[in-house]
Amino acid sequence: DHFKGLLGPPVPQSPAADDMLSYIEQNCEEAKSELDLPFSRSELLAAISALKNNKATSFDRITNEMLKASKLVIVNQLLSLFNEI
Repeated sequence: DHFKGLLGPPVPQSPAADDMLSYIEQNCEEAKSELDLPFSRSELLAAISALKNNKATSFDRITNEMLKASKLVIVNQLLSLFNEI
């Protein structure tokens, strides 16, 4: 019982294939979390502003300084991209 309690509540078994769609529709809201909410413009601007300077770039060669300098120009495109992802 002690170790079962560490694992949390039991996970319900998935239904048969023919009932899967109704199962998903009934339980969809229970699986949502804070990560399912869209980003706001102010959250994205705050995150860009908080980036540290003088960090290495990735394969795209875009520096944090470039993002910070252009944040007001690219915020709508980035917001759309991140919320779509």
